[in-house]
Amino acid sequence: MTPLLTMKRIGRLEPGRMLDIGSRDFFVARQFIDAGYEVHAIDPAPLERAIIPEQVAFQKTRLEDFDTALKFDLVVASMVSMFVSYELDEFLKRLADLATPAGYNYVTLLGDEDDWAGNSKCKAISFREALALIDACGLRPMYQATEYFDGSTYDGTPKAWHIHTFVTVDKRVTE
Repeated sequence: MTPLLTMKRIGRLEPGRMLDIGSRDFFVARQFIDAGYEVHAIDPAPLERAIIPEQVAFQKTRLEDFDTALKFDLVVASMVSMFVSYELDEFLKRLADLATPAGYNYVTLLGDEDDWAGNSKCKAISFREALALIDACGLRPMYQATEYFDGSTYDGTPKAWHIHTFVTVDKRVTE
């Protein structure tokens, strides 16, 4: 499910400041602009044909090099965990650090049955391990799902995907 639909589904589509990590074609950014968010986006290599919406504050950078004093009400890191140099615990902590104290993180992690699971750089993880890691990072899942689907990579190569999707919040936040 897309980040926008997921946030709607769990009743947490609350316009504020949002960060789109790995914006690529700015599809997600456009959806959140339309939903009333102030959108910031980062990507080290957006699609050349991508048109950056004028409402998006865009910075061409990797997450590892992104430096900001801003905090975000929603941080979206969809389909990027396998491309960052962080280990998964560092990745989740970095996302949490970018969020406001009551902010949400929408994150996907590569599952252990994915076509790329044998590549250690992709950091594939089981659902149970992902839940334990989220807990160890001081986060609480507000939404969790696992999907299997046939698709392709950005270059069009066919691929079987196994993706875990979470919306997390700091454990100290009560509803």
